[in-house]
Amino acid sequence: MKSFYAFPDQQLALHNIAGVCRPAASLYIFDYARSRGSSLPIELGSDIGPLIIIEDMPSWLSQAGWAKVGLENYTEQYVIWYDSLLTAFERDQKWIVETFGEEWR
Repeated sequence: MKSFYAFPDQQLALHNIAGVCRPAASLYIFDYARSRGSSLPIELGSDIGPLIIIEDMPSWLSQAGWAKVGLENYTEQYVIWYDSLLTAFERDQKWIVETFGEEWR
């Protein structure tokens, strides 16, 4: 899942997702995250919504019924990936606007 940050109630979202999954299903969340007390990496901008707080996830996942919980923090790699995505958008801006319209930006 890559849009977890967009859920206004992330804890409820985990419960709802668990409720529609088959037993023993796996859930992978690849999204914006930070440790409690750390700030948002400036490279990610300020428009991305509520970040996942890494320390909250094990208890939230367990409470939602997910049996095994493993977390790996890829924030540094994510910042690099996101920066390259924004660079590609900037590079291809003319084509994007011509293809999808100005409102897409």
